[in-house]
Amino acid sequence: MLPQYHMSKSLQFSMQRRMQVILSNVANAHTVGYKRKDLELENLFPRDMETVVEKYHKRSKDKWELWDKQTDMMEYGTGTRISQVYRQFNDGAMEVTNRPYDLAIENGKGMFHYRMPNGQSAYSRAGNLKMDSEGFLVDPNGHPLEPAIRIPVNASEVMINPEGQVLTKLDNDREFRQIGQITLVKFKKPDELTEIGQNLFAETPLSGEPEFMPPGEEGIGHIRQGSLEYSNVNIMESMIEMLITTRLFQVIGGAMDATAKIIKYGADIKG
Repeated sequence: MLPQYHMSKSLQFSMQRRMQVILSNVANAHTVGYKRKDLELENLFPRDMETVVEKYHKRSKDKWELWDKQTDMMEYGTGTRISQVYRQFNDGAMEVTNRPYDLAIENGKGMFHYRMPNGQSAYSRAGNLKMDSEGFLVDPNGHPLEPAIRIPVNASEVMINPEGQVLTKLDNDREFRQIGQITLVKFKKPDELTEIGQNLFAETPLSGEPEFMPPGEEGIGHIRQGSLEYSNVNIMESMIEMLITTRLFQVIGGAMDATAKIIKYGADIKG
């Protein structure tokens, strides 16, 4: 009965991890730029209930005869494990904020480019920007947007058009003038990016190298000023997944208790 116990144990661990993933999604349901996680399982090495033999012989009088291929063996898996936890990069819900430095990417797979304190690049769908003490546009954690964009102190109005051009009116100017250009980034496999916290991602060998281009080109998306893209988590789906996972966990626990009792019963008989 030990194999049955280990099978149940492997599934119990997988369901625990699945519940953590679901709760993480629910907790970030209103996080700017958050992309939901999903978990995939795979079965472990399969075995046969009997000795693994496809063909065998029997002796008939003075010769050996080949029996037909054996078909009555029942195959079973030895448990399950997590094959991967990945992210879904489909668009999240858009919300209008009317704040001039809130930017969303719509109709495309582009990402914003930020510079970390150590000089490395980071990428995000979150465009909730603000000005630092020197007028540079930064994310909520102070990471500057790349390429750097500085808003003049005497700017009376700021407009960012769908193509990413940053336009301002200085003092009492009647016309806008361009002071910068937002550049977006896209990857061949964005789901292979690694999460580094603070709504930021870093490239990996599997994600491919970043491709930089202005908004509006090659399906990278357009900039929407005064709006934010929130999480792509569906709360109702997540709650249903939570209920199913909880029920599975209860069934697994019952199976493990029953297996433990049978093992103990067998040990008592032998004793």
